[in-house]
Amino acid sequence: MHSRNCFSPNVKRFIPAAAFLAVAVMVLLMENGEAMAHKCKSVNAHLSSQQVANFSDGTPCPSSICTEGRFIGVPNGKFRFIATGQYPAFAVDPQLPPFSPAGLGGSPSFAVPWMFFTTGEIRLDTAFCGKNGTTGTLVLRDATTFAITANSPDLEGQYGDAAWVDGAASTGTCAGASGLLTGTGFFKAGCVDCDYEGKVCRP
Repeated sequence: MHSRNCFSPNVKRFIPAAAFLAVAVMVLLMENGEAMAHKCKSVNAHLSSQQVANFSDGTPCPSSICTEGRFIGVPNGKFRFIATGQYPAFAVDPQLPPFSPAGLGGSPSFAVPWMFFTTGEIRLDTAFCGKNGTTGTLVLRDATTFAITANSPDLEGQYGDAAWVDGAASTGTCAGASGLLTGTGFFKAGCVDCDYEGKVCRP
């Protein structure tokens, strides 16, 4: 009885070629994954800022709220924040009347926290995106919720923040970047202290 060979000579030649192709694809995928890992950097920084009417270079604040300060850690660098929107506040307790920063609806009692919402733009000058000290400007689109808990002229309380990287607006080594940062902190009299974490990826 003759043994049968289920593969033709052409199929035999195809098998090692296919195996080689599969291995090549796996290597490329691994290299691509490693490249992406090198392009993405973790963020773990402390932010400290102060509300200003004019920035340190003399430029006037073009909005109702502007702050200037520094990211300390990763990334590191000076930044400025310009508010792009403010929204009416409401009490955490829904039985209390609404209140807005403009004074509509009267003054809050602060018996419970009152929530304020702002949006804005953060422009951070940093070497975080590049190599060998090359700098760029990382632009973040920011959304913040403030919980006002003290009835004082300074208005103080805690806040939570989310900031999306705007790669199209970012420049230099940060151009085309993407990512998301989140932060929590405390503010008083326009002075903000916050801790940020997240990830920024370069294209």
